[in-house]
Amino acid sequence: MYAPENAIVITKVLYTPTDGNYVISEIYECKKVAAIMPSAFSDVADSVRSVTLPATVRTLWNDAFKGCNKLTDLYLKSSVIEIFEDSFVPPENRTGRLTIHCKRDCRNFNYYYYRNIAGNFDADYKEWNG
Repeated sequence: MYAPENAIVITKVLYTPTDGNYVISEIYECKKVAAIMPSAFSDVADSVRSVTLPATVRTLWNDAFKGCNKLTDLYLKSSVIEIFEDSFVPPENRTGRLTIHCKRDCRNFNYYYYRNIAGNFDADYKEWNG
């Protein structure tokens, strides 16, 4: 992934709100958040229930949500985002069903719409215009 000079990637999340609903800000340290790296949530994995990503995030790397067995909702504000195949915990290790919430035209870089490919992640799709 190419990250421009005015961008930053999330490598380690050290805090999650008590309700487990994590919202990533668009700007961190005066730079736009461009990607979520492998194992970014590993230190707080047991408490993560939902994650909202800003429109600036373009990539969720493999194992971005490693250990996040309770993750049930992913909210995407971006219209174009690449979600790697192994970004999430395998379905057999999840405690609930994952739902990907995004705009109807949200797609990956190959122009495949997430409303059609959510099943590839063993997830449901729900339209959300966040």
